[in-house]
Amino acid sequence: MFKIVHGVDTLDREDLITMASSNYLRGHPKKILKDSCTSDIKYSFPYRSIDAWNKLSVDVVCAASVSQMKDKLDKCGQRDRT
Repeated sequence: MFKIVHGVDTLDREDLITMASSNYLRGHPKKILKDSCTSDIKYSFPYRSIDAWNKLSVDVVCAASVSQMKDKLDKCGQRDRT
């Protein structure tokens, strides 16, 4: 999700996620809207990972690189080791 939000990956972000407007949010400025869904898209990776992404701290989300994000996840104990 980090690579998609920060534009590191070659995927077209607008096809996968919708960024939330930052004028009414608490937490980090890169929150993602979770649209209501009745089809099988609710089982896809981007849709399933939105809640976890939105719960991350601003330090983790605004890291400069993937490796820094992983280090910050390790330090705050939020990294899933599965």
